[in-house]
Amino acid sequence: MLLIALLAVLGLIFLGVGIGMWKHNEWSCYEGFIILAVILLVVAITLGCISWHEYAFRDATFEAQLLKYNSLVTQLDGDYYNKITYDGRKALMDDIVNYNISVVHNRARHHSRWIGALYPEDWDALPLIEF
Repeated sequence: MLLIALLAVLGLIFLGVGIGMWKHNEWSCYEGFIILAVILLVVAITLGCISWHEYAFRDATFEAQLLKYNSLVTQLDGDYYNKITYDGRKALMDDIVNYNISVVHNRARHHSRWIGALYPEDWDALPLIEF
């Protein structure tokens, strides 16, 4: 969040400097300041939207992943797909692998130095499913 605020403030500062230079005709490089300001503001708005999306729906995403975990563990423990139905067992194993990959990727994103602030810490609470 601090990065987003810093980018927005820098963008506004550069925009103000660029417009001030343009109005007073002081230097001819005001276009560079305005272009840099627009780029910084677009990046800040994009990161803000990503952060808002991740944090606004994090409870629903966590609950959906927890429900998926409970469903997969119940299917695995109940041995719903015995040795006769190979397709069902393969589909269950594929779902378990996809769930584990999703949890591991989102944990890694949360622990990342660069984008960790955009991903909530709820992913550490989700357990992995072992075969």
